[in-house]
Amino acid sequence: MTICSENGRLQLKQLSSFIARLNAIHQHHVGYCGEQEEEIYSTLQEEFGESGELNRWFTVMYHQDEMVGALGFNVDDEERAAELWGPFIDAEGAEWDRMAEQLWTAGIKKIKDSVDRYFGFYNIHNQSAIKFLEAKGGVRSGDHAILRMRNADFIPDGSLSLQNDACVHGRV
Repeated sequence: MTICSENGRLQLKQLSSFIARLNAIHQHHVGYCGEQEEEIYSTLQEEFGESGELNRWFTVMYHQDEMVGALGFNVDDEERAAELWGPFIDAEGAEWDRMAEQLWTAGIKKIKDSVDRYFGFYNIHNQSAIKFLEAKGGVRSGDHAILRMRNADFIPDGSLSLQNDACVHGRV
């Protein structure tokens, strides 16, 4: 496995595709990120890419030229806080834990002087990320219900059908 931090040129399209693929799965879902590749690409471009420092905010891991892990920090300089984009890791169990720790260590080195607090917002089924943040000293600060509705969900009698995704919000 190879970690790409500041030296390599991170590909925005590849990163947005990777995040979209994993974020569509409840067990990998991060609430700060969208689920559609185009939406994620646009947000990455606006929030991270315009400064030309995408490699400062994101650390990615590759296995034989294939992206297998990513962790981003959406930093608010004034608040000295960061929202975690990930860890997004295409693995499970002990392998996920090992890769998350490597991404965290490499990512923190790039931002440690500008951040004092970290926030994670994970689907309740993303137990790997929840446990990871708790192991870093994270404290669960609430459980949230995110309700989604499409026009097709409207029922003729005036009631509607909602999809409920539960998420956990925590901070370190």
